[in-house]
Amino acid sequence: ISIPICKSPDWFKGSIEFTVFNKIYIIDDDRSIHDLWRRVFKTKQIENVVIHFYSEKEIFDGMKTISNSDLILIDNDLRMSKKGIELISSYKLKNAILVTSGYDDVFIQRYCIENKIPLLPKFLITYL
Repeated sequence: ISIPICKSPDWFKGSIEFTVFNKIYIIDDDRSIHDLWRRVFKTKQIENVVIHFYSEKEIFDGMKTISNSDLILIDNDLRMSKKGIELISSYKLKNAILVTSGYDDVFIQRYCIENKIPLLPKFLITYL
């Protein structure tokens, strides 16, 4: 059996170089995802300052503290007034990666491609 190797989709973020960023912001309303990121950072011995935002108030208050030298790992479905892709666009977040289980939504894929927003399926977090 021969399985051809194909190119990754244009929206796909296959790797992240965490050490080039001053701070890492995790924006997700699901505490288990925050715990998963903590395990990944501990396993990979990533020592960046990691800041976690869970609620709408934390997110909107915290957006003022994010700089262009920070990495933002943000879910799309935050169960709040704005989606993750809306926050990325409205705050013009430079180093944002949309980390979502809705990665297979054609609208989200197209939006990410058109706006040059990397997309990472949530189920791949542990494989980074």
